[in-house]
Amino acid sequence: DALARRAPSVAPVDAGPGWLDPTAVAEFDTAMDDDLATPTAVAVIFETVRRANAALDAGDDDGARALVATVHALAAAVGLTLGARDAGAGEDDAEIDALVAARQAARAAKDWAEADRVRDELNARGIVVEDTAAGAVWRRA
Repeated sequence: DALARRAPSVAPVDAGPGWLDPTAVAEFDTAMDDDLATPTAVAVIFETVRRANAALDAGDDDGARALVATVHALAAAVGLTLGARDAGAGEDDAEIDALVAARQAARAAKDWAEADRVRDELNARGIVVEDTAAGAVWRRA
């Protein structure tokens, strides 16, 4: 979920096989060919998410694009959808994005009291904000 929010501009959901990371695909295929070793296959997906986050942190958009596309494809193969939301979450993502942006603006202006107030409001809504090298990323707690 956090990767989907972090990488919307580099995540071609409908990417063809040419976008996919061959190492991750081979590891995933090997796991699935071994009597459907799903725990190992899911571990490959999580490792690919870790690599995609590292590529995003490094500013490697092409590498991130291939890895995010790979995560989408591998997750879909086991029935998972990257970025799926709880239907009962009840929060408007655009509103949360606006609050996170307001917090970032307050931090940039060194208005720590306002940044803390917005963070506390987000926390009260069950939203956790993580500050990363690529910017603030939020997730539901």
